Amino acid sequence: MNLSESLWLLEEPLNLSAMENEERKLLFGIGTDNFISLLVFGLIFTLGVLGNSVVITVLARSKPGKPRGTTNIFILNLSIADLSYLLFCIPFQSTVYILPSWVLGAFICKFIHYFFTVSMLVSIFTLSAMSVDRYIAIVHSRKSSSIRVAKYALIGVVVIWIISLVMAAPIMHYQNIFHSSDNYTFCWEVWPDQTQKKIYVVCTFVFGYVLPLLLISFCYAKVLNHLHKKLRNMSKKSEASKKKVGVIYFFRCHFGSVCSNFYFFYIDSTEHDGLMLPVELMSYDCVITESHLREGKDLFQ
Repeated sequence: MNLSESLWLLEEPLNLSAMENEERKLLFGIGTDNFISLLVFGLIFTLGVLGNSVVITVLARSKPGKPRGTTNIFILNLSIADLSYLLFCIPFQSTVYILPSWVLGAFICKFIHYFFTVSMLVSIFTLSAMSVDRYIAIVHSRKSSSIRVAKYALIGVVVIWIISLVMAAPIMHYQNIFHSSDNYTFCWEVWPDQTQKKIYVVCTFVFGYVLPLLLISFCYAKVLNHLHKKLRNMSKKSEASKKKVGVIYFFRCHFGSVCSNFYFFYIDSTEHDGLMLPVELMSYDCVITESHLREGKDLFQ
């Protein structure tokens, strides 16, 4: 597809949309669909900016002398990437739903589409790094103290941004503004060779989605498997603890009552009335305790 064909495809839906807009009810001077789209953009922008600002503010404040954890560094980087996209891309992209033509110039045209791809890749790679961080912390907990340090996390963040900036470079190169025959200006991505575009799209999909997804799945599968084994071992230990508790209560209750029966059988009970009350109370206590152990045995499972 050459440039003229791309512009023709753009002009035709534009003319159709212009005819349809005349028949639609206008809200604040724009179409109903565009108005709803702007409301959604505004809601996403407001909630996203507030939420990410709170996260960044909380994580950026570290107590003096306390090292910042690797998880917090990755979450902070994720919030910075999301907030940057909201501030630098959403406001400019929303103008498409207000203005009939692109009026922000070539630099903004290139920048917002480039930074959109960068922020997306940074978010994906950061989530992948967080999954590796969790994997090391849980599965290799003994070595994690020497690996999961702030220095390595910061290096990882820098590498993530560099890779993302490089991978998104073709977007900036091929994103340009074009003028149609009826004086409309478009911000459009046009590649001179469609084969190159397909190769880039496939590579971005593989390295920016498939491989990170496989890495995240692998890490969390290992984490779940490790936790399952630990919980199973804990369950066995819990079962042993429950048996120990049962033995202790059995010894406490029945040994005392049996001994007391022999004691009071062979000795005149009137001479030892003071011993009867503690033994009876202990017997009632054992009955109540055993009933609770039977009814609430899940407590020890």
